[in-house]
Amino acid sequence: MTHQFAAPQIGSTADLHTLDRRAEVLETLELRWFAPGRIPNPAVSWFEASAPHVEVEERIDSYLMIGRPDIGVKRRDSGPLEVKVRRCTGRRMSVGDVLVGHVEEWHKQTRDRSPAAGERWLDVHKTVITYPFRLAGAGGLVAGCDIELAAVRAEEVEAWTLAFEASGPRSDRMSVLRSAMEQFLADLPAGIAAALDLEAGYPAWLMQVAGL
Repeated sequence: MTHQFAAPQIGSTADLHTLDRRAEVLETLELRWFAPGRIPNPAVSWFEASAPHVEVEERIDSYLMIGRPDIGVKRRDSGPLEVKVRRCTGRRMSVGDVLVGHVEEWHKQTRDRSPAAGERWLDVHKTVITYPFRLAGAGGLVAGCDIELAAVRAEEVEAWTLAFEASGPRSDRMSVLRSAMEQFLADLPAGIAAALDLEAGYPAWLMQVAGL
């Protein structure tokens, strides 16, 4: 199947044990890369061929520009305020010679707060394809890794991004992250890997876009 990056669509229903992404506090391990320009069709085809089912969403996330790569503050489609703080940058991970990155540990909290006068917010238009990779963890708990491919646009700057975001029991996060990377990156075409030349989270990428 091939998705056009226009209207939002929803794929097959995810695993019934999918983690609740709306929790007020969320701890994650993440890797993310960006590439400039429009997302190439081979990247979408590769992703969909690797995933049993995907979820596709189109939305606008508004980011507060504070000029720090380790803190992200945003509203997802005008929803509650989400504050993400990078607690540390950890081990280097790779699958063969395909993609290499450093695992970042993030803490996300949802808060009720209205925008204040004088703040600078930047809208990011996103079309996101997500595969919710899941593994049974210790004691029957579920560890998950959302694998994301997205086309993004901010201030007329177009880019695309590939990310792995692992959550669930702390003892299982690293193993589910590694399993997700091994499954997805094993068949990643070299041309797609080469294009993803910026290892960064959204706060760092937006600092480049905004010239901060």
